[in-house]
Amino acid sequence: MDSSMDNLITALIQIPFIAAFIWFAVRMSNDYRRDAKERDAHWMEFLKIEREQRKHAMEQGMNEVQMMTEGMNKLAKGVAEHDTKAVERYEKLREIIKNGN
Repeated sequence: MDSSMDNLITALIQIPFIAAFIWFAVRMSNDYRRDAKERDAHWMEFLKIEREQRKHAMEQGMNEVQMMTEGMNKLAKGVAEHDTKAVERYEKLREIIKNGN
């Protein structure tokens, strides 16, 4: 009987330590979940801001490409007009030289 009484006393002594360990484990788990939620909220906010900034940068880039395209089209039109006038002038000059006038 002495042995079973010793076992019972040992078990009763360990119960507070086991309870403290369980309380500590549950508390750590809750803290981890709370911190993970907070971290995830910050991360989602960062991604939202970053996405908006990237969208704005892409829109600006598209506007600049559009302006450059319009400028190149004007330049191409000007070069074509210049070439047409140069051919006309060359033909007139050639005619003048040919006729001696």
